[in-house]
Amino acid sequence: MDIFNHFISNHNENTPKFSEIFNSINELKLILNEKSYVLDHYLSMFFHLIKQMDFTYLQEKIHCLFKKYVENSLNLAEKNLKIHYHEPETNENLLILSVADYIIKQSLSDFTTEIYYHCCNEVDVIEFQETENKLINLVGKEKFETFQLMLTQYFIATSFAQFFLQVMIKELSLALTTRDIETDNEIFRLFLKNL
Repeated sequence: MDIFNHFISNHNENTPKFSEIFNSINELKLILNEKSYVLDHYLSMFFHLIKQMDFTYLQEKIHCLFKKYVENSLNLAEKNLKIHYHEPETNENLLILSVADYIIKQSLSDFTTEIYYHCCNEVDVIEFQETENKLINLVGKEKFETFQLMLTQYFIATSFAQFFLQVMIKELSLALTTRDIETDNEIFRLFLKNL
């Protein structure tokens, strides 16, 4: 696998074109006829949710959660692990890596809860689901799910959870690539030695 090409490529090459989505909306409106206002309402709520994907805001939230769980878990990790390098930053980074699974699990839980409530402030989730159910009843489950897939493939390039994990990986990569002054090794090398 060419990692660099994978890194910069469009992973979902089946993403519909913008015009295809709106042509599909018009097709559904024809089917719905006088009830097309239900689709308009659904789309309005959907686009309001999309507006909440402010990745700068989300990245800062994730960074804060990472720091919070690092602070909470370092004391626990220090008691269980005996890592003694001269540089305090080296020891801290090794401790972070030793509890990385815990940090990710706990902060993801907090993050998804916070994002859910953040989205609920913008859109009434129950009303959104009820509108979705009305549309399923009006146009059929298969047709509406095909439309939803098209809509999400275009407008949701990444989920909040995937974005969260990517930011967490970046945070952990900072620890992995920090260089210990004493040994002149990157932390990931020392971490491997201490496994």
